[in-house]
Amino acid sequence: MNWDVALKIVSAAIGAVGGASLIVVALSSWLGKIWAGRILANDRQKYANQMEVLKTTNENYINSLSLTHSAYLENSKAFTEKRITAIQILWEETVRLRDERPSPIIWLDILMPSEYEHFKTNRKLQYAEKSVDFESIAEAMKSNADLVRPFLDDRAYQIFWAYRALIGRLCHFIQKIYSDGATGGSWRGDDGVAKILATALTEGEVKKLNSEKWSTFVTFNYLEGLLTNHLRELGSGTKLGERTLTDSMKFYSAAAELKKEHEQNS
Repeated sequence: MNWDVALKIVSAAIGAVGGASLIVVALSSWLGKIWAGRILANDRQKYANQMEVLKTTNENYINSLSLTHSAYLENSKAFTEKRITAIQILWEETVRLRDERPSPIIWLDILMPSEYEHFKTNRKLQYAEKSVDFESIAEAMKSNADLVRPFLDDRAYQIFWAYRALIGRLCHFIQKIYSDGATGGSWRGDDGVAKILATALTEGEVKKLNSEKWSTFVTFNYLEGLLTNHLRELGSGTKLGERTLTDSMKFYSAAAELKKEHEQNS
């Protein structure tokens, strides 16, 4: 075998090996593209499924918030209507108590404390004893306002209670004059009266009442004024409207955050 033949054999062998390598490389590239495409398709499907789940979750949450908000507004509307009715009933009861207030109470304004003994000694005032006994007081204290208390705030019922309780206490004060005699002290100095007024009036208002020596008429009128102003504010729905607006803003803020999160993940 000469060198030419040997060289041809070696060249043929190398060419065969090189061709095979080219085939292997080509097949590897082709298979790589196929698998890469499949993996990419799987990933796309996986992320698409995740995005669909996230989208559905967000939509369900927004719908839930919307339904909750709608229900809240409906309940607020129904509660407001009941509150208006409750305000009307409470004021009607206040007017009834004013109109039915036992007449002997006004004599506490007419007589000086040193003259309270006239309740017992003056025959024209002896009628008052019956109208301030416990049975009469209990009858006067009956009220439908208790039935609407859940629809009022504490302040409204607090003032009403003080108004009603003051009538009862003043009747009791007069009754004690009939049973025990006058002590010479004013009704304003009665411990029971002081405790009742402290539930509705500020310390400054109580001091003013005593220093200016308010009459029972002025005191009742002042309580009526407090109640009127408070019921007017309560009935206007200002505070309830502010609360509803705040809750609505919270709802729309939550919905906007969900929308923003969804757009970022899209």
